[in-house]
Amino acid sequence: MRVSVVTPSFNQGKYLEETIRSVLDQNYGDIEYIVIDGGSRDESLEIIKKYEQRISYWQTGKDRNAWDAINQGWERATGEILCYLNADDVFLPGSIELIANQFKKSPDVDVVYGDTEMIDAQGNHLYDSPSEPFDLAKIYRTWVDPIRQPSCFFKSNLFRQYGGTNEIYPFCADFEYWIRISAGAKFLYVPVLLSKSRLHSETRTSKMEYVQARELIHLAKQAVSTDEFRKTGVSREETLGGAYYRAMMHFRNAGHKQEALQSYFHYCRYSLSVPEGIYRMARFCVSLLIR
Repeated sequence: MRVSVVTPSFNQGKYLEETIRSVLDQNYGDIEYIVIDGGSRDESLEIIKKYEQRISYWQTGKDRNAWDAINQGWERATGEILCYLNADDVFLPGSIELIANQFKKSPDVDVVYGDTEMIDAQGNHLYDSPSEPFDLAKIYRTWVDPIRQPSCFFKSNLFRQYGGTNEIYPFCADFEYWIRISAGAKFLYVPVLLSKSRLHSETRTSKMEYVQARELIHLAKQAVSTDEFRKTGVSREETLGGAYYRAMMHFRNAGHKQEALQSYFHYCRYSLSVPEGIYRMARFCVSLLIR
């Protein structure tokens, strides 16, 4: 069973070699490794060329964004199992063999995923980030992504059936992808640490929090009109209220108090009675003033 790993890369030379080695040093014999570089101007190309005899395919050139690079890689991939690993993340030893064996033991499963450890720029442990069992109704109520992306693998026929990631979501494209393919996929969560995901100055920005908030609201509004949403039995009010509450937290973290207030108002509107909504809004306004 071939596993195709795609790494989108752009000016991540200080982390890229560790990422590449984490794939090439796996103890699984049938790995297809594809690196799609967006035209890096740092040391990335030298690093890729250092390992090009062991990389199945690589290219460099301008692309639209990381999601475009991932989709290009998946289009070229020949494996039965697909995944992607960002150029600043790493697989733990034995991860791909474990995943391949899990697919072999569970032929009816389409998506297998595990847990992730969050690390800093220097590779130091920050905290564990476990995934959760996939529950579409819960997602529609809370808008919390249950899957830690670097530890997620899926059958390539899903890509052929549902296409690739949607580039209109700069931050939430993977979350949107899990929701979209859930229409025809069976998910299996394996509570095992499979990868490390790096948090550094380029990944932790207020702009990204702001973008994520707006995307979650858009996803929720799109979801409520789908057949898959109706099958869950979740009400329109529940899902919009949940999305606005989650967006509020991201807006607040990003320092956008007006958008946070507006989102909290919509959360109260959809999720609370009028008296409780008024009371909670008043308390929230005070918390923003003293924050």
